[in-house]
Amino acid sequence: MLITVFQLVALAMSAMMPLLLGRKKDQSFPACAASLAMTISVVGLLFFPAGAYLWMIVLGLGGGACLPLALAFIGLRAADHHQAASLSMMAQSIGYLLAALGPFAFGVVHDLAGNWSLPLAVLAFMGLLQALLGYKAGRDKTIS
Repeated sequence: MLITVFQLVALAMSAMMPLLLGRKKDQSFPACAASLAMTISVVGLLFFPAGAYLWMIVLGLGGGACLPLALAFIGLRAADHHQAASLSMMAQSIGYLLAALGPFAFGVVHDLAGNWSLPLAVLAFMGLLQALLGYKAGRDKTIS
């Protein structure tokens, strides 16, 4: 049931993101806020697992915003369509490789630690890193 809550909230947020993206040229705040929402939900699961439904809602809000933001940054930050194609190829190749390795690495860390604390702490750290990078990527600048 928890994954269903997450998916429904993420789906709704993903559908709303294009409407929000068109209003501003600088997406630093939404990128940072979405990543921090995901980080807060992971920390919440770590320290207050009884609130799992709340954390799945927060995670769905953040996660549902992050993918459309990341994909939009490709076109928004490129100077022309050639650069957008190159950036898309690079970003999506690396992004999907990391996405494929992430669950495996998460499981390995869990097996090595013997509990969920270390993998969730690593995931929270990655969320903070994503917030920083999202803030930088969201600035109203094109890649030169």
